[in-house]
Amino acid sequence: MGFEGGLAVLAIGIGFLIDYWPLAQLMESINHPSRLGWEIMYGAIGTLPLLATALAIERIAWQPFRYLRSTVTKLVASVFREASLLHLAVVSLFAGVGEELIFRGILLDAPRQLVDSPYAPWLALLASSLLFGLAHPFSRTYVVLAAAIGTYLGLMMLLTKSLIPPIIAHGLYDFIVLLYLLGKEHRPRTAG
Repeated sequence: MGFEGGLAVLAIGIGFLIDYWPLAQLMESINHPSRLGWEIMYGAIGTLPLLATALAIERIAWQPFRYLRSTVTKLVASVFREASLLHLAVVSLFAGVGEELIFRGILLDAPRQLVDSPYAPWLALLASSLLFGLAHPFSRTYVVLAAAIGTYLGLMMLLTKSLIPPIIAHGLYDFIVLLYLLGKEHRPRTAG
């Protein structure tokens, strides 16, 4: 939780240094409740493709996916075994806010706003997605998947012009996957 919250603080600090206020866009949404409602809905709906991808990966027998499933399930179980539902929700929320402020706020939105070029959004999307992938180094497969997820969340931010939908999608996805993986870890093994 401290790490994810620290990312939000880091994003604010970097924003101060480059004269970009990553919370300004969030405050704009919060100050317009009808807009905020739509953005929350887009984020919740935007979780569905992420969950469908996770479900497909869960079902595909390809060796890199099997290794990834095993590694991530063990890691989640070791870190969150004793966590309450509230703790999982708070960690997921902090991950959504902290990582999105850094990767979609500072690394994607700031260059798009600070550099006057039609290519700036696309180069920033590419760079922020690659860095998002590299920030998740559980395996090569996970780096590629995380980069793809970063691209998806970045496109969501560019299309909605808001950080709220990717924050909601990211946090909700993390929460659901944590619940699933912890439940999977506690299910009895079947023979065969």
